[in-house]
Amino acid sequence: MSLILLIIIAAIGHFVMSSTVFGRAVYSMGGNPAAARLAGINLNRMKFYIFTISGALAGLAGVLVTARTSSGQPASGTQGLELEAITAVFLGGAILAGGKGTIVGTMLAVVLLATLSNGMNLLGIPTFYQLVAKGFLLVVAVAIGQWRMARAEKTQARAAAATGS
Repeated sequence: MSLILLIIIAAIGHFVMSSTVFGRAVYSMGGNPAAARLAGINLNRMKFYIFTISGALAGLAGVLVTARTSSGQPASGTQGLELEAITAVFLGGAILAGGKGTIVGTMLAVVLLATLSNGMNLLGIPTFYQLVAKGFLLVVAVAIGQWRMARAEKTQARAAAATGS
C-alpha cells in the first residue's frame, strides 16, 4: 500500500510542479523570491499552502509508519529516515539556494538509496557504516549542486560581460 501511495503522490506532485501555475510559482519562489514577489506572487500565501501540503503529507507518512510498525512510538522504525529523505532530495537535483530539482529526480534518488541500503544489508555492513556512507553521499550531492550553481553563475557573468563590452 505504501508503494502505491508513493507512486500516486509522486505522479500528482510531478504534474502539479511541472504543469500548473502553482508549481511554477513554487519554483520561482525558491529561485528568486524578490523576482517572484515583483511578478505578483503572494509569498506569504504560497508559503502557507506549501507548509499545509507538507504537513498533510507528513501526517499521511506518520499514519503509514504507524500501520507498518503497529506502534505509535515516535521513534519506532524511523531512525535515520530524515537523513535518507534529505539525501534523496539533494541527489534528485535540488540545491541549497532553491528553485531547482524535480519529483522524478527525487524518486530516482529514492530508488538508488533503497538499492544501496538493501545491498549494504545483504553484505552485512553494520548500521553505523551505512549511515556514514549515506552521510558521505549527502555531502557529495550538496557539493556537486553548489559546484554546478557556481559554474552557472560564472557562465552568466561571462555572458553579461561579453554583451556589456
